[in-house]
Amino acid sequence: MEEGEDPADAARREVAEETGLVLASLGRKLWIRESRFHDKGRDHHRVDHVFLGRIMDTAPESRSSPPRTRRRD
Repeated sequence: MEEGEDPADAARREVAEETGLVLASLGRKLWIRESRFHDKGRDHHRVDHVFLGRIMDTAPESRSSPPRTRRRD
């Protein structure tokens, strides 16, 4: 997540960046998983937010960031 970014906005951005699929909105948050671990000499704290996402069209869009106003139901 970017500094100050909302978890839902981060999820939509990551889906768009990784798949090209643009989600206008997300469904409910399914769960939060928190973990702490040590790797390569460093301590890490990770918090994963998992959301339900649905799409109607599987064709990727050309933009890399989700639109702010468009809805796709």
